[in-house]
Amino acid sequence: MTIDKLYLVYEMTESEYRDTSTKLKAYFKGSRHELRRDKWDKSVYVTNGLNKYGFQEIRLRRVWKYRSIEIRLRPELLEIIDDSNYYGLTRISAFGEVGTKFDYIMKDIIGLSVPPFFEWTAKRVEYTVDLCVGEALIPKLLFLYKKGNIPHYMLNNKVTHKYFDSETNMYLNATTVTVHWYDRFKTLQEKEKKSKKPYKDYSGTKGIMRFEVQCKDGNEKVQDVLSVDRCQQRLYFFYYSIIGSGDYYTLDKAKEIIQEKVKNAKKRMSLIRFLELINQCGSVCDAKSQFPNQLEFSSGTQSQKQIMDRFSSRLCKLRKLGINPVCLPPEWGISMLPNLDSKIHEYFEDQYCDRKKEGSL
Repeated sequence: MTIDKLYLVYEMTESEYRDTSTKLKAYFKGSRHELRRDKWDKSVYVTNGLNKYGFQEIRLRRVWKYRSIEIRLRPELLEIIDDSNYYGLTRISAFGEVGTKFDYIMKDIIGLSVPPFFEWTAKRVEYTVDLCVGEALIPKLLFLYKKGNIPHYMLNNKVTHKYFDSETNMYLNATTVTVHWYDRFKTLQEKEKKSKKPYKDYSGTKGIMRFEVQCKDGNEKVQDVLSVDRCQQRLYFFYYSIIGSGDYYTLDKAKEIIQEKVKNAKKRMSLIRFLELINQCGSVCDAKSQFPNQLEFSSGTQSQKQIMDRFSSRLCKLRKLGINPVCLPPEWGISMLPNLDSKIHEYFEDQYCDRKKEGSL
């Protein structure tokens, strides 16, 4: 399994804070990366002076009786020898070496009296996979994903709404988690234009769709969050609850499969009507809100829970038939698109083989 970024925190005493502040000021003195007050958060002093080594930000926070040092870390930059994998991810099996290099920079280079890497608190961790699908397919997949079973607490979020119409990403935000699918190449292109300075060559990211689950507001040690099983569980949970299993078909093709595989006429018709409802509403989420208004519930004898249980049951039945409930637009001129869950499984299997070879943390 792989990690993109970590946000690390170590809470300090007042004397530790003063000592850390003095050493950081001395280390960066005279450079353009001197410790400065943050533009947005006046309780924080920040430097980007070790950005090229993956320390994208080092922040000192002082609020009332609370003191801390915080680091936004891109561990891959601690690992690379050349620029060949500058935009890559860090395998969990490689974090032993990441920790050694982190400790060396913190203690031996800057001279800070801080705990070893694995004893820091991971405030945020980004579990990530890169899937090579081809540049032309990414906008189609994002279009379909936005019609999936998105939880209301994410769908109604202001940040989600802000980016929902983007053709290059699907950003589902919530208080403690963000789920993100995006076109790696085009996102870097957009960032490069905004920065007004050339980036390192990122042509190798073309055709890659990144799937990322950002777990925020954590309070566990680094050694506890860097788990292959946890990474896999987080990614699978959000993929299957939002996207689900089953390949994508046009409505007509999906009906053919139901007619062929479901022998009971009543069950067959209920699944076809259910599929038509989702297609008519435009998304699984909208269909869920309209489902209680269906004729079969007109007697009013079913509770809201019973109705939603039936909705979930039919969703599961479609998926067991190998049909994703979101249908392909007929104007695309294709009758089927495979689900990417098999690619994610292959990715995890490769990581598992590496773990057996190298050993896990």
